Amino acid sequence: PSEFTISNVRVSTNDGFVSTWYDQSGNANDATQATTTAQPKIVDAGALVANGIDFYSNSALSSAAFADGTASSVFIAFNNQAADASRKIFFSKNSYPASGVIFNYRGDASVGEYDFVNFDGFNHTLTYFDATSPLLGLSTTIINGTGKEAFLNGASRASSSEVFVGGNTYVRFGSPSFGTGFELAEVIIYPTDETANRVGIETNINDHYSIYA
Repeated sequence: PSEFTISNVRVSTNDGFVSTWYDQSGNANDATQATTTAQPKIVDAGALVANGIDFYSNSALSSAAFADGTASSVFIAFNNQAADASRKIFFSKNSYPASGVIFNYRGDASVGEYDFVNFDGFNHTLTYFDATSPLLGLSTTIINGTGKEAFLNGASRASSSEVFVGGNTYVRFGSPSFGTGFELAEVIIYPTDETANRVGIETNINDHYSIYA
């Protein structure tokens, strides 16, 4: 798998900005951002960001293509920064014309709506709702040859028999097009269907971060 856990930091006044989030798997699928004004923070006003990398404003990190898009399992430990914020998760979403996986947790009209999207023209959405969004959360999304499923904190929230549109898949966290407001502590990406191992992986992540009971 690809696991994003350590960052390369650029310091400006009392803030530290991430230009490279290194892939710790040895596969060199690093997530990068060359544009300084679009780099997320790891240090804010002289203090280390408490829950990982802060994707504020229109910041984003992106990788090159490294998966064929037919199967993937992605585990993300995140913080949405506000329990009652209007937030929407966009995940497994193409950016035309290139296929990709985008994680973006932005303000939206629907409070607590999670939108797990296989996007080829705003089609094939998979959504679920929470009355209040968690501060700390564990998002799991699995795509395989027979469908897709979204989990929050170990519980299945939505599924579909629609399959993912193939293509060379990159990964992007955040979005220059939509204001963001979340932090990422850890991301683990498998270019395979890890349904059989999902509970074990989620348990390990939760044991480390104490996200849910």
